[in-house]
Amino acid sequence: MNKFEGVCIKIGSTEIIQLPIAPCILPELNTLQTVIMNDRYYWPIRFDRDSNWHQLEKILEKCGCVDIKKRAGCLSLLEDPNRLKSLLAKSLTSEQFSTWRIKPKSLLSFSSDTFVEIFVDKFLLGHEDVPVCDQEQELTELLMTQFYNCLIQDRLEALPIFISLVLIIRRINFKPCTQDIWQFKIIDATLKKSQISQTDSLLSREILQSLELKLMSCIETWGNDCFNLMKQFLFSSSINFLQDGNLSTVTLTKLAILVVFYDLPINVLNFVDLRGQLNYLGMLVELKRLKLDTNSIHCISKILLNSI
Repeated sequence: MNKFEGVCIKIGSTEIIQLPIAPCILPELNTLQTVIMNDRYYWPIRFDRDSNWHQLEKILEKCGCVDIKKRAGCLSLLEDPNRLKSLLAKSLTSEQFSTWRIKPKSLLSFSSDTFVEIFVDKFLLGHEDVPVCDQEQELTELLMTQFYNCLIQDRLEALPIFISLVLIIRRINFKPCTQDIWQFKIIDATLKKSQISQTDSLLSREILQSLELKLMSCIETWGNDCFNLMKQFLFSSSINFLQDGNLSTVTLTKLAILVVFYDLPINVLNFVDLRGQLNYLGMLVELKRLKLDTNSIHCISKILLNSI
């Protein structure tokens, strides 16, 4: 059984009783104010009489046990009796930008979980006899970065979310879908309006913003193909022009994605004063008057200036 430090605080006393080895015998519950299980290799657990004391009572009544979670890079004494692997894992987290210098096999020192071993073997470890293209190398480095961050922060549950977003970006040019774009629209709205702290978010704000920029760079390449349709959409009061039989399903889907992604309102340019010589600053003032989003203004201005 692993060692951990138990801490008890008696009622009416400031004295802290240290119980360094598990298992240990607790004093009577009615004499305790707080019970804390604390160890540098595990996440701490605390029971307070004023908050969650009833949970401890129910656990003891049913002769149950309290599950404790190991911290990232902390293996059990059976797996790492000399704590050398744990020291290596700790050194890998000491520098923020050391991700690119980590060998995939070193990530195994963070956890003995089967999932970690399989993921490193199947996705991060390269094969010397198999050539790797640039896109595959870029994807491997991207997965390496996020997998490393998930490991050191004990947030492996965020990895499937990250992979799903990466797959959306990779297939957007081959199989465009408006539903995929809405996933990023929800993320964008969350980043703009929510006050979620970094500790409460599974994926960091920087990671989400970088993925959003990657998606935007892919979508902007469609501008030349959909320029005339987008201009008609902004000047038309109906979408009857989209019923043209010569328009392919892929083209219509791309147009829908551009409209959704940039929040382009139909017939919006008929409410903008475009008389006289068209200049960039005057156009920005007119579009801002309609309280449009910055990305929407940027897209509309590029359409009007015919520079997409």
